[in-house]
Amino acid sequence: MSTLNCFEKIPIKPEDVFFVPGGMPHAIGEGVFMIEVMEPTDFAVRIEFERGGYILPEESRFMNRGIDFALSLFSYDPSSVDTIRDKYFCEPRVLKTDNKSSEYTLINKRQTPCFTVNRINIKESYVKEAESFYICIVSKGSGTIAIEGQKYPLTEGAKFFVPHQTGSLVFESKNEMEIIATFPPEDSN
Repeated sequence: MSTLNCFEKIPIKPEDVFFVPGGMPHAIGEGVFMIEVMEPTDFAVRIEFERGGYILPEESRFMNRGIDFALSLFSYDPSSVDTIRDKYFCEPRVLKTDNKSSEYTLINKRQTPCFTVNRINIKESYVKEAESFYICIVSKGSGTIAIEGQKYPLTEGAKFFVPHQTGSLVFESKNEMEIIATFPPEDSN
């Protein structure tokens, strides 16, 4: 019996956002293309040892800690699909609108203290300022990023890092561009 038989399928659609807490066993279904943001940790427990003909080496399965340790990390509480949707699916919330463009929070301190994830939908232009460094992925469309008089092209799939204290960036798109931006934990001071 495959370990996948232990999971109930949860239907998803494009642009769904959900938070999977540590310890919750989960699997990513066939045909799902996604961006996965993980909290900084050394823990990665694999409960499947073979996938697509590749056999995961034993030392990679349980972080060299043994199966009892690995199994102690999981939550075994059953959850219905409705409960999962209610507790872990995240509704985007508008943070800022600039002209026809908008920035939404997707995952924030309500779900985890470890990181924040925003989505920026650019229609024409959007000015982005941040109090920290951040990492971006262009998830749809294309456009440009401008800083200090320099313009750089952005295409779907492009990834880039914005250092702390960079200042204002200007995103522009003639059609439409969507960017997923991930930020470190918010300062608790």
